Amino acid sequence: MKRLYQLEPILDIREYEGFGSVDSNASVRGTGHVIFDFSPDSIEDRNWQVPRLSKLWKPHPVTGKVRPWNDYPCLNLGIPAFSRRAVDALRDLLEPHGELLPLVSSVGEYYAFNVTTIADVLDHERSEIDWMGEGRIVASTIKRFELLPNADCPPICHLVEFVTLVFVTDIFVERIAEHRLNGFNAIPVWPLAPGEDWWELEKARQRRREQKARQWRRKTGGKVDEPPLEPLE
Repeated sequence: MKRLYQLEPILDIREYEGFGSVDSNASVRGTGHVIFDFSPDSIEDRNWQVPRLSKLWKPHPVTGKVRPWNDYPCLNLGIPAFSRRAVDALRDLLEPHGELLPLVSSVGEYYAFNVTTIADVLDHERSEIDWMGEGRIVASTIKRFELLPNADCPPICHLVEFVTLVFVTDIFVERIAEHRLNGFNAIPVWPLAPGEDWWELEKARQRRREQKARQWRRKTGGKVDEPPLEPLE
């Protein structure tokens, strides 16, 4: 592993709208909301686990103005969701570390992904972490990521300190680029040079994306049959 990224859908460009649940209360675990089905029941220590869903899951109806070229629209903003094209390209990286769960969409074949692998790789002494509560288990924010010596992250995972966020490595990002998959925002968080701030760097990328999208709309009249940005832009 050479680099670590926080993986997000593109949220700042309107053409990359994601999926919402037709019935967000259609929980398969009785949590009251499908998004909570993907979360641990409790986090009392650093050994928390993500619940498995595949045996309970029923194809989940979704809605939203998702474009067929969007390979990573996500569900209800927080749940990873991949197109069939992305699954075909990334399957060997995805399946060892989570569950592909079918969605029901008029746009095409899409899958939610339940990330079940949790990596314990952060160096707490060198990282800059704001903790929730006194237990130093869950972070509210991480201002600077520093990894333990010889740390080796799986291609896609949660970090012990972040329950909901998804992280990927350079192997995963290189595969996205190789297959020119659209809709992925891979935010570099490690390594960074001294004094670099990952969030300030991401805000600069957001401004560049917004400028590129405005230029694309002026040039094309806002046609939606092609993506306004290059993959990983």
